[in-house]
Amino acid sequence: MPRRVHNWSPTPLNFAFLRFAMRGLTRRPVPTLLVLFALTVALACTMTLRAVLAGIEEQVENDLKRVGLDIINIHVSPSMENMFQSPLHLGHCARFEEITGGEAAPFRVTLGVATSIENTNPTRSIVLAVPPGWNRMVPLEWLEGGFFKEGDRDSCVLDEWVAKHLSPQDSLVGKEIRLIYEGKTRDVTVKGVMKDPFEIRSQFDEFDFVGSARSRMLGMMEFKSIYVLNTQQDPDSPIHGAIVKIPKGKDPSLLEDKLIEEFSTLGDSIWIWARISWVSQVLRATNIGTSIAQAVGFIVLIVVGVMVTTISLVAIRERYREIAIRRTEGGLRLEIIGQLLTENVILSGTAGIIAILASRLAGTIIEARYISWTPAHKPEDIFIVLGLGLLLGAFATILPAYRASSLDPVEVLRLD
Repeated sequence: MPRRVHNWSPTPLNFAFLRFAMRGLTRRPVPTLLVLFALTVALACTMTLRAVLAGIEEQVENDLKRVGLDIINIHVSPSMENMFQSPLHLGHCARFEEITGGEAAPFRVTLGVATSIENTNPTRSIVLAVPPGWNRMVPLEWLEGGFFKEGDRDSCVLDEWVAKHLSPQDSLVGKEIRLIYEGKTRDVTVKGVMKDPFEIRSQFDEFDFVGSARSRMLGMMEFKSIYVLNTQQDPDSPIHGAIVKIPKGKDPSLLEDKLIEEFSTLGDSIWIWARISWVSQVLRATNIGTSIAQAVGFIVLIVVGVMVTTISLVAIRERYREIAIRRTEGGLRLEIIGQLLTENVILSGTAGIIAILASRLAGTIIEARYISWTPAHKPEDIFIVLGLGLLLGAFATILPAYRASSLDPVEVLRLD
């Protein structure tokens, strides 16, 4: 019987395998649905995982911008001895500024009790005595009001937590509260209410593998704070630490090393660290976690690929008779492979579209119930996962399709 001559000019007849591919998918609903389900679940899970991880990275990047990367923290180690007999004093700030060329703002830490007119129940908090220029050096987010100014001796600024406990319903800005600290009782006027400037750090404590005294000190300061004016003038007055704002163009990490060398005689009684170093540590830990999670996602895709390959082997084996008949009618091996590849590519594409919708729905549910950040569905991540899905479908089919197209049709029909 003369064989059909195939003309591969760009005419619709050359894509007849598309009709056969669609017919093959619809005639075998069980294998088709199994492959579609497996690919959809795998792609949706991978997309959702990448979206959640991308959301973490965006949240970390945005939040870390509020930390102040040009700040060096200097504070005593959190021991009772250092809290009551601090090795640092106000005169050290001049040396801090001389070494760094920046501006130093000292602080003292003590425990206090506050009450308001409306709420007589005492609220325990950390009292931070800071200079009026503190708000120029530390990135602050205000809920209402602002920071106190030079000369505002009887003023204070409240942490959000403290403000809500002192007055759950009404604003305290412009009102007086009674504050007891350092053995004295004072009536102070609330100038503003702000979000805890150290709140961001508590979100990433799991990434701080050092477990240093630095972490415990910041944990104290991010607890529940009331800020009052530091009126110290004597250079010998004890302080618990200072923050140093580094001028533009200077490397905080290098200046951190200089400060550590300068005050090495104080040993472990003080801690000196640049915030940019901590930020780098957080970002490295975040990248490690993201890489591990992405590797898990790719492993899931590989496992699903093995499943799809197995299903394809069984499905194609059941179609040996159909393929043999097509060969005897003049179908080329390339057309047979093209048909089978087209079937799985169509399945992979359909699964990808469904997976995108499912991933967005899953991201919305996860954000509402389990996490505090928004999953980021980046276009490049979607294209990567879709591309992997298409490649997965192609590789899962190419070997079974090649084997089926290479069989002797006469032998296949005779055995059948």
